[in-house]
Amino acid sequence: MKPVKSIERKEIRLMPYSECVGTLFDLQIGELDVSVVLSCGSEHIVLRFSTESLESHTLRELSSCEPGTKIGLIKTDEASRPLLIRIIEPKGCEY
Repeated sequence: MKPVKSIERKEIRLMPYSECVGTLFDLQIGELDVSVVLSCGSEHIVLRFSTESLESHTLRELSSCEPGTKIGLIKTDEASRPLLIRIIEPKGCEY
């Protein structure tokens, strides 16, 4: 029997006008921050933002999407819309 390989979690920060594409694995809303975990191949990518940030308010919109939805998160340099969500393959998503 082969040992189960653990999936690495890697926290990243997006630069303006860069995009992270992956499959929605988890959305975590805490008191201090909101984070999204995307499955990207053999690793999980974590993006985390303060609960007071506009980015965290945008991420909360993903609560209407089921895990397994393929999405893209695009960082911008626009103060009013610093993070955009692109739904690539919806899975029960009402976004």
